[in-house]
Amino acid sequence: MREQLDALRESEARWRGLFERMVEGFFVGQALRDAAGRMTDFRFVEANPAFERLTGIPVTQALGRSVREAIPGVQDELIAAYARVVDTGEPAEFEVRIAALNDRWYEARARAIGHDQFSVLFLEITQRKAAETALVLSEKRFRLMADAVPQIVWITDADGRTEFFNRHWYAYTGLTGYPGNAADVAATVVHPQDRELTMARFNQARATGTAFAVEHRIRGASGQYRWFLVRAEPYVDPASGQVTQWYGSSVDIHDRKLAEESLRASEARYRTLFESIDEGFCILQVIFDEAGQPHDYRFLETNPAFERHTGMVGALGRTARELVPGLEPSWAETYGHVARSGEALRFEEHAPSMGRWFDVFAFRVGPAEERKVALLFSDITQRKHAEQALREADVRKDEFLATLAHELRNPLAPISNGLAILRHADTASPAGLRARALMERQLAQLVRLVDDLLDVSRVSQGKVELRKALVPLHAVVDLALETSRPLIEAGRHALTVTLPPEPVTLHADATRLAQVLGNLLNNAAKYTPDGGRIVLSARCRPDARVAIAVSDNGIGIPAPMLGQVFGLFTQVGSALERAQGGLGIGLSLARRLVELHGGHISADSAGPGCGSTFTVELPVADAAGAAPLTPAAPAPAPRPAGA
Repeated sequence: MREQLDALRESEARWRGLFERMVEGFFVGQALRDAAGRMTDFRFVEANPAFERLTGIPVTQALGRSVREAIPGVQDELIAAYARVVDTGEPAEFEVRIAALNDRWYEARARAIGHDQFSVLFLEITQRKAAETALVLSEKRFRLMADAVPQIVWITDADGRTEFFNRHWYAYTGLTGYPGNAADVAATVVHPQDRELTMARFNQARATGTAFAVEHRIRGASGQYRWFLVRAEPYVDPASGQVTQWYGSSVDIHDRKLAEESLRASEARYRTLFESIDEGFCILQVIFDEAGQPHDYRFLETNPAFERHTGMVGALGRTARELVPGLEPSWAETYGHVARSGEALRFEEHAPSMGRWFDVFAFRVGPAEERKVALLFSDITQRKHAEQALREADVRKDEFLATLAHELRNPLAPISNGLAILRHADTASPAGLRARALMERQLAQLVRLVDDLLDVSRVSQGKVELRKALVPLHAVVDLALETSRPLIEAGRHALTVTLPPEPVTLHADATRLAQVLGNLLNNAAKYTPDGGRIVLSARCRPDARVAIAVSDNGIGIPAPMLGQVFGLFTQVGSALERAQGGLGIGLSLARRLVELHGGHISADSAGPGCGSTFTVELPVADAAGAAPLTPAAPAPAPRPAGA
């Protein structure tokens, strides 16, 4: 008996030690009932040391007292929970917040252990509940924030299975619930043409653990697709170092995509226009020196016409001074003004280094600090030359009108005098005969002037009809000499004529060619001082053409005038200074008549006082007019004018 008692004490000691070292709080309660038998309170029968640590109530103050006495203000719900355990014998587990114990939270497990008694094992879980509350609050805040973001926000697990979508997803797609994994999402709402790219990008991101982005179209609740920019970042678990989630967003970029497509189409249209226009176009950046003065510019962009107009090859990225060492400084100054002020300028600019004129429209592009200027320009060199030619023609016209008035007045005065003589003298008298002869000569001069004017008018309008026939060269020359010989003899000039020994046949209008050669001979006589020397020579060339030259040792032609003497109304020097200056249309008429015969006329002179030579080149034909002739023998000795 004593041994059993010792064993019992030893067992009790072990359990007592365990009971006192327990981390969990423990107590035994005795139900207290009212007259109706309802449990309205309970008395602490036993409690372990952890009870005091977890509740803050000393065990000595709790034992033997009711819970309402030990914990004033304890809620009735807690007593009711223990009453159900005692009355039903069913254990219970629950969490409870006891406001009377500083709002502490407890997790309790209660069970009935005898008549109106129950035991409770409990832990304080205030910190855990605070963490759970914070987690719930954080989750709520996250969802509020996700819903407040004006775009679709989503979360998936490592394999792409959907864990969260914000309200914008459901509002846009009209779907309910989670659509599954990434492949399901792609198959459900992503445009068929974009699915393969979307999955390829996501699978690549999963394989590498890096962020991914893709632009694709998502179908909305209306059935229409809109463009979205999708971005996602992986979340790497710090403990495992593995990707456990993907956090992503889908931003509506439909309007931007449409704008980009419109911009690309517009850019393509303007690029086509930019490359096809005839005007040159370039964008340049003005370069300023340390003193802030513009001194050069660099070409940033050019169109194909730029090179055609300027001749500058490979201009992109290079400066104007690199391309044109003799660049006009005023150009950089002008463009610098445009870059600084923003004022658009339209001007004409001469580029002596290029030998060209340009019509330029310059305007600034971009902000002032970028110093960029765009140029739209066209080559107006031909127009400027035409304007210069018109100005010169206008001057020649004025000179022509003055000359015409002078030339017409010269014969009119003698004719007027002759008429006065005839009014007072017998027409058969010597005085009358002289007056009539004088009037006839002056009338012939007037007729010649009028004929020259009519001829040049007809030729200019293409109304001259050549009466071509096979005619010997010497016959044309003789006809010209017959017309010009009086003027040559009046100036006491020595005339030499040299023709090929073999017959030379021309298919030509003999009268018109004689008119050409007569004009050259008359000019030689007029522009050579008295007693001068005139030579008319002809030679056959190997190319079946004959060259007929009229040379003199007269006043000559200045070099700048050699290219102009065949122009209409052109004269060397002042025609008014010479009594027989003419109208300045003879050489122009001669050139046109020669060209109508398929020939060419040219002038040559060593300068003023050195005489001049006019050469007419014409095609030759055989006697039948079918084959060209070639020279055979050397030219004979010169034939004098009187021969």
